[in-house]
Amino acid sequence: MNTAEDENRGRRARLFLWFLLGATIILSPIGLFATSPAWGEWGGEELKDSLGFVPEGLDRLSTLWKAPLSEYGVPGVDANVGYVLSALIGVILVVAVTWLLGKALARRQENG
Repeated sequence: MNTAEDENRGRRARLFLWFLLGATIILSPIGLFATSPAWGEWGGEELKDSLGFVPEGLDRLSTLWKAPLSEYGVPGVDANVGYVLSALIGVILVVAVTWLLGKALARRQENG
């Protein structure tokens, strides 16, 4: 296989991954219609209500990390505006990390 075909395949793969990221970003607000917490976002109270207990590890480690934008809000801003700002900050961070990781991997492939 020649370099042009490899480059074309790589370009299509990158385009597909960016498309998936964009689709995920666009579809994420659908979660606003959910009537229960998102999968994996349960706190101790939700687990206690559902399971009847809080797993020991979760209870012990629950104070280890505090989210910078807790409850998807921005302090001092209206809740709805804060939710949108929180989402935009998250999208910017995900896109930036994805782009930087892609650049690093491409540079590594060129050098290696």
